[in-house]
Amino acid sequence: MKEWSSLCKSKVGDTADVREQCVIAMDDGAYKISDDQYFLADAFSDEGEKKLGLLSLYWACSEPAFRRAYYRDVENDDMAVCRPPPELLPVGAGGPIVRLKMLLALLVLTNLWSTLLIVLCLMVRLFIRA
Repeated sequence: MKEWSSLCKSKVGDTADVREQCVIAMDDGAYKISDDQYFLADAFSDEGEKKLGLLSLYWACSEPAFRRAYYRDVENDDMAVCRPPPELLPVGAGGPIVRLKMLLALLVLTNLWSTLLIVLCLMVRLFIRA
């Protein structure tokens, strides 16, 4: 598995090194690098050697999740849920406000209204300080 930081430096048309890592061919030009790393590529021949020209990179929690997103294979989705690598998130994502929003959503879902009121009071204090 390659680190996302190095994969993100790749550009369209770069040659994917299939010898360096275990690349598993899927369907329609899609390739699996690891459990959560996938890419699309065009196969071409350079001096008789088969190479892959990178088109795009994908992150997914699992292969069924990738198949749902790319092939629209909804029936076989495993509904896996996981956090994306930090390198793929926009700058500043996952900060305190995002965490508070996630906490609020969780509290609403679990019907913990008294806790929700406490969290709202804390949020108001945070915004007043900012």
